[in-house]
This record gives sequence, structure tokens and C-alpha cells, in this order.
Amino acid sequence: MSDDYRFATQGELIKLAYDAFGVLPRKHADRTELDETQKKTIQKQLARLAKEEGRLIPNFEETIQTLGKILAKYFT
Repeated sequence: MSDDYRFATQGELIKLAYDAFGVLPRKHADRTELDETQKKTIQKQLARLAKEEGRLIPNFEETIQTLGKILAKYFT
């Protein structure tokens, strides 16, 4: 058995934040603020960040800002 320990990637951490806040609509959600295109775009960005593909810093910043905008609707 191998004991390979590693830090989570930035993409894995931000995906965990999206999952923890539950802001991405689920398959059978009744009410969502995001349409299907926006949801797929965010999911693709998160997948690329988790794999550490593409432009890491700009994509990470964009996903953080998007999460902030989504959460701003819930907090005053």
C-alpha cells in the first residue's frame, strides 16, 4: 500500500467551497438562479482547475469572483 500524501489543488479547494455552499443547481432542483449554460461553464472551469490545466491564476480568480457574486445574493 502506498502512502502518498499531497495538498489539494486550488481547483479541488474551490470546488469544495461551491459544494459546501450548495450554489450550483442540482439535477432535480426546483429553483435555481443559474441557467444550464452558466452551470456547465462553472463546472468545466472547476474541472480544469482540479486537473491544473489551462490558465490557472486567471481561472481561479474568475471562479472566486463568480462564487462571491452568487453568494452576494444571499447576504446583505
